[in-house]
Parts: sequence; C-alpha cells; structure tokens
Amino acid sequence: MLPTVDVKPTPLANLPAIAICGYSNSGKTTLIETLVPQLMVLGLKVAVLKHDVHGLMLDTPGKDSDRLYQAGADVVLQGPEQSFVRVHGDSETELSQLLSILCRHYDLVLVEGRKWTPYLEKIWLRRNEADTAPEDATGVRLDLGRDEDRVGPVLLHIQERLRGVSLQTPVYGGILVGGDSSRMGVPKHGMTHDGKTWFEHVVVALEGRVDEIVVLGRATLPTGHESRLRLPDVPGMKGPRAGMLAAMRWAPTVSWLFAACDMPLVTGEAIDWLLHARAPGVWATLPKLAADAGVEPLLAHYDCRAHALLERAAAPHHLKSRAEVITPTVPPELAEAWCNLNSPSDVAGLRGQEIL
Repeated sequence: MLPTVDVKPTPLANLPAIAICGYSNSGKTTLIETLVPQLMVLGLKVAVLKHDVHGLMLDTPGKDSDRLYQAGADVVLQGPEQSFVRVHGDSETELSQLLSILCRHYDLVLVEGRKWTPYLEKIWLRRNEADTAPEDATGVRLDLGRDEDRVGPVLLHIQERLRGVSLQTPVYGGILVGGDSSRMGVPKHGMTHDGKTWFEHVVVALEGRVDEIVVLGRATLPTGHESRLRLPDVPGMKGPRAGMLAAMRWAPTVSWLFAACDMPLVTGEAIDWLLHARAPGVWATLPKLAADAGVEPLLAHYDCRAHALLERAAAPHHLKSRAEVITPTVPPELAEAWCNLNSPSDVAGLRGQEIL
C-alpha cells in the first residue's frame, strides 16, 4: 500500500506579492495603474488586490446578488469576459488565502494597502516629507516621496524581487516510474546500466539539486529505495500526466522537475541547465533536442503556475504553445541526457546494459 502523505503548506513569506502602501492621496492607485502595463510588456501576468479600510460597496443594495450575500452566501457574479467574487470571512485570514491562490496563477500580485500585514514586502509612498512609514509597518523596502521618480525604482525592485522568488521557490524532483513496460518486456526502472538501475541513475542526477525527491507511480522500487516518499497517480487518469498532476496537487506551491525513469543517461549537468532557465514569467521549460524538433516534457521543469495549465491540457507537450512556456534547444553536449529508451532495440547499443 502506498504511504499516506500530507499536502505541503503555503510559504507566505516567499509569495510573489508586494504591497504598495501610503496614506490617503499618496498616489498608490496612480503608481499601480502605471506599473501594470509596463510589467505586462515584460511578459508578466499581474493581479491587483485592493484593500479598503472603510469597507466595500461593490454591489447594489436590494439586488438579487446583494440579497444572497446578506443571507450568508458567498456570491460569484459573472458577465461577458469578467467575474466578481464577494465572500465572507476574517480579513487577515482571507488575505492569506487569496494570496496563496492568486500567486499560483499570476507572476505578481500587487496589494494596495495592508501596511501592517507582517509577511508582505512593502513600498511606502509619501504625500510629503512628514509622511514616513510608521514604525510598526514592517518590511518596507522603498520609501519614496511624491516628487521622486517612483516608477523606475519600483520596477527595478519588483524585477529583483521576482528573480529572488523564482530562485528561492523549492524545487521537487518527481521520478515517474509507471508500471510494467509492454514494449521492453520488464519494468524499465529496474533495468541496469553501469552497475546501477535506471531509477538510481535518475536519483543520482537529482540528489543535491532538488529539495526533495518524490516517486510517482506504483512500481516496486529497487532494494534500498523502498522507503522513499511516493505518491499514487490521480485515479482514473492514464499516462505521465496522472503522476505529474498528483505531485502538483500534493505540493501546489513548489516547482517540479519531472524525470522519466527510462532516461538512464540523465546527468546533473542537464538538471542544472534546466534549473538555470527559471525566471519570472516562465511557467515551464520544455526543452527541444533540435530547433525543429518536438518538446521533451518528461525531463522538464514546471513552475507551480503551470499546474492550472496542466490540469486543462490533454497531455504535457500541449503546453508548448503557451506564451508562459519556453522551449529552449538543449546544448549538444547535454543532449544524451534526454535519450529515451522504450524497447530492447533502443538499448542494444547501450554499454553495460543488463535486463534483470
């Protein structure tokens, strides 16, 4: 029986969210309005979360939607190309939950206000020289006057912050072991090359480069690896997407480097090359072995924001057409790592190959 696992918690301090703070009429909305199109030009998907200490009046009293809300229900309003969500709840608890959700779908969330929320990094805007940030407004990284250039410093700070977040986000390695291989005749992960099983070759390449290694699939593991953390495939789903989605549902705030067990020539250098491609706005890196070749989705990196894309895709390689997905060509000296072996004829020339 596969072990029971718990969903990993959301690390709030590492979310790609920045609060734009200041007293009334300090220019918060004007700055955000100027920043958003410039951030979109950089290829970033941006959300804005606005806080109003005076409460919200976004519905019409007496209308059906307001009556349902007053009755105690959370209400979602939908119209052509837009939606509005109105929910009940504690303000601070609701904020952390909203940010955790939004940051899995956007490269950046700009929060207007919330100067006392401890885990948010803040930019303070002054109306005048006396409007310095209050001492209990923690996490203030920039303090800008009304007559200063605000857009340039804030854009630079946001880009640096997002680069840091992309590098600090934990990377988990998911090894897809699948089941029996009909074409090979035996389970591929248990075959050996140069004294190690194919599974162990993948483990060696990942160790020290990812924060945790998770086995995806039901196959029996080689001796000495039986206690490794393992996740069952999504019920009723077939193919590698079943294991990939099981991983991303279990730990939705980390990024994943997925590796198939039928790539025994994978190297640490290939893993390093993939991880070096992480950047703000890049939701997945699906490499190609040649400029005109198809993508390789099973030795590839997927940011947490790729989760929603993968849920909707029929297969992982369908993500290649998305603007958020890059498809770089593998350097020739690393190409062997993507060698996929599926049948005895594929491995005929592989030195040291044995079938257990």
